[in-house]
Amino acid sequence: MYIKMPASTPAEQLVEEKHLEYLKKAGWYSRFYYATRLLAGLSAALLPFIVRTDPFWSTTLSVIIVVITVLDLVFSPKDRWALHSKATDLITLAKVKATGEYDKYQEVLNVITQTETANLQQLINLDDLVSKIDAAHSRQG
Repeated sequence: MYIKMPASTPAEQLVEEKHLEYLKKAGWYSRFYYATRLLAGLSAALLPFIVRTDPFWSTTLSVIIVVITVLDLVFSPKDRWALHSKATDLITLAKVKATGEYDKYQEVLNVITQTETANLQQLINLDDLVSKIDAAHSRQG
């Protein structure tokens, strides 16, 4: 969530700058999260089908899985996305409270906050994704 507020004092300016920073980081980490899941998931899903027929592509897919796993461990896009998204929501709520309109919109703001929290709780870990793909391949073979 983001609400632009006029920044006439240094404190208000800092709040606006941080709010925008956290919003941008949340967006970046959400794209990074989905990119890593797609690459690792597709690579893990395709690997069993080509491992015997094409050594180049099976090695390439294996390297992609390893690199994505390391990037996920180092950068933790899921956790950082959740952190910055939650910070953005909390700053927005504080801004609404500062305007004196919180009581008027409290119910809808609670729905938005609960929805954002539920969305972030449903994110899957990379290990879980690869494990699910491995389990699906095991049942087939």
